[in-house]
Amino acid sequence: MRTVSAKIQYDKHRTDYVFEIGDLVLLEEHPLSRKALGYAAGLAPQREGPYKVIACENRLNYQLEYVGNTKTRGEVVWAHIAQMTKYIPRETDGISPSGGNPGEPTNSAMSGVQATVQTDQID
Repeated sequence: MRTVSAKIQYDKHRTDYVFEIGDLVLLEEHPLSRKALGYAAGLAPQREGPYKVIACENRLNYQLEYVGNTKTRGEVVWAHIAQMTKYIPRETDGISPSGGNPGEPTNSAMSGVQATVQTDQID
């Protein structure tokens, strides 16, 4: 009885992840600080990648190929599913969703600012 209730409690906050061959993922890094070089691990990126899933040994272990744009491109590594995070690519075209220039507020944002200013003037 106790093991069943423990399993139910444990499973409340767990998600069963599955990656398909061809998916892009980020791999968890474990950098170490080096004071002599002025390198602080706390300020370093926590994940590296993207990697492409090229094989699945079982439901927990995957073979990954680095597809980033550095000299280690094509590097193949094995990783446990707990070290992997799904990669979501960023939009790099520099165009905002409203079609305006980057850095300019959208029209909806400006209308909210104007409404706030008008409310302040009434009071």
